[in-house]
Amino acid sequence: MANSPSLLALTLLHSVHRAAQRPFPMIIFRMKDEKWGEKMFKCNTRIQVRYGETDQMGVAHHGAMVNWLEAARVDWCRKIGVPYREVEAAGFNMAVAELKIRYLLPILFDEEISIETLAEKFGSRLVRFRYRVFNSRNALAAEGITRHLVVGNDLKRASLSPELMARFKAGMSSDA
Repeated sequence: MANSPSLLALTLLHSVHRAAQRPFPMIIFRMKDEKWGEKMFKCNTRIQVRYGETDQMGVAHHGAMVNWLEAARVDWCRKIGVPYREVEAAGFNMAVAELKIRYLLPILFDEEISIETLAEKFGSRLVRFRYRVFNSRNALAAEGITRHLVVGNDLKRASLSPELMARFKAGMSSDA
């Protein structure tokens, strides 16, 4: 059993976290519906599953989800009035520091999926997004979370400018 996929995956994950000198976090989270209250701006992004994102069985490859969450996050920024390109032009980036995805149902080739994105925490130095991914039958297929550190072009920790923070806050409090 030394070559079993689950043991190999666990070993790889352990090695990656060990290399970062921190223990592998065995945290399972559940998104509660109250996190998606009406007072918080949530964005809905639709994506058509392409053939190249699926395996031989026509099921979306688990790695495609990372790109879909990124597309939803960029769409969230655009819809609140602060396109991510403008964040970069101002000398800032939001580096992914943590990514968790929980797969609940398969997503199939040519399905139109819907991703709800919510900025659960938005500070000048740390941003946390939550996602819910629905399949074409509107069933919850996956849920995820990303945590981002704000960095400058030199890749060192930074704080978003007061002007950008004001724009983000204004966009999040509107019905964008």
